Amino acid sequence: MSILLASTLKPCDDVRMYHKIACTLAEANPQELFYVLGFEAEVPIDKPKNIVFLPMFQFKRLAWKRLFANWILFRNLLKIQPNMLIICTFELLPASVLYKFFQYLKGKKIRLVYDIQENYFANVLYTNKHYPWGIQHVLAWAIRMVEWVCSFWINDYFLAERCYESELKYLHKGNFLLLENKVLPHFFQPLANNEIDKRNYHLALVGTISASYGLWQAIEFAEKLYSQIPTIRLYITGNCPVTQEYTELLELSLQKKFLVLNVKNKPLPYSEIVRTMQKASVILMPYKPQRNILHRIPTKMFECLFLQKIMLIQQNDFWKKYLQQFDFKSAIFIDFYQTYHVQSIWQRLQNELFYQSPNNNYSLFTWQKDKLLEWFDSQSSREY
Repeated sequence: MSILLASTLKPCDDVRMYHKIACTLAEANPQELFYVLGFEAEVPIDKPKNIVFLPMFQFKRLAWKRLFANWILFRNLLKIQPNMLIICTFELLPASVLYKFFQYLKGKKIRLVYDIQENYFANVLYTNKHYPWGIQHVLAWAIRMVEWVCSFWINDYFLAERCYESELKYLHKGNFLLLENKVLPHFFQPLANNEIDKRNYHLALVGTISASYGLWQAIEFAEKLYSQIPTIRLYITGNCPVTQEYTELLELSLQKKFLVLNVKNKPLPYSEIVRTMQKASVILMPYKPQRNILHRIPTKMFECLFLQKIMLIQQNDFWKKYLQQFDFKSAIFIDFYQTYHVQSIWQRLQNELFYQSPNNNYSLFTWQKDKLLEWFDSQSSREY
C-alpha cells in the first residue's frame, strides 16, 4: 500500500506532517511506502527509507501560483496511484476528491483523510489583514463550502485542536481522531556550554512572526523592560509570512539594540526554533485576542511545559484554566494590549516560583502516537 501526505503551506520536513504523522506510520509499517508532498526542504539524515519527499510547491501564501496547487497534486496522484491520502490543507481537497472519484469508477477504493491543522474559515474571517479589503468574507465562506462539499468523500479527520470538534459542523460523528501538537522529545537535545549566554536575560518570540500573533506588542514589552534592565534581549525566531511586516521588522532591528533576529519570509528549520526556546528565560505569547485562537492550545505551550520555560501569555481564561490543572505554576498572564506596569511584571518573574513539581509526560506526543498507530492498523478492517 502507498500513502501520500500533502500540504501547500508546509515544507516536506514539517514537524506535524512529516515527523509526527509520516515518520510514526512509516517506522511502524516498513512494508508501506509514504510520499510527502510540500515545499522543498533539506532531507533529514535519519529519514526512513520508505518515505519519499516530493518538493512540488514553491510559492508565497498569497501567490497566484497557488491556483495550480490542485493540478500539481492531481498529476502526482495519477502518477503514484496511492491507496490513502492524508491532506493537510483545505485547498487540496478538490483534487483529492476528484482522484478518489476516478478511482471509484475503476473499482478501486481510496481512503481520504483530512488533517485539520487550522480552522481556515475562522482564520480568514477574524484575521483579515493578510487579505485584500472586502474579500475575506467571500474567501472564508468559499473555504467552508469546499470543506463541506468534500466532507461527503472524506473517510476520517485528524484534529489538531480539541475545540474543532464543536467548531466544525461538517464533521461526521465518530470519524475523527484528536492528534494534538504535543512534543517530540528527540528535537530537544541539551545545549552546549558555549551556546548559553549567561550575561543577558533572554526573552523569546518564536514560530509564526506576525502582527496577528502580537509581534509589535512583544517588541514594545521588551523595549520597556530594556529601558530599565539593559541586559534584556528579545530573540525573535521564525517565519514572517507577511512581506510588509517582514521588511518593517528588519528595519526596526537596525535601530533596536535589544532585538536579535533569526527571521525569514519562509519556514525555518524546527531545530532553530527549538534552540531559541532552550536559550530563553521567558517565552512571550502575546497573541491578539481573536475568536479564531481563543480556544486553541498553542504548540508553544506544550513545548514550554516540556522545557519548563516560564510563559508570559496574553490574558485568556481558557488557557489559564488549562494550565491550572497542573500542580505547578508555569505562566504569568497579562494584557499586552492594555496599560501594564512592566516593573511589577519583572518582579513577579524574579520572585514567583515556577515548575516546583514538574512532570512533562502530559506534553509528549507519545499518547498521540499510540492512537495514530491504532487507527492505521484498523484501516484494513474498515470499508472505504
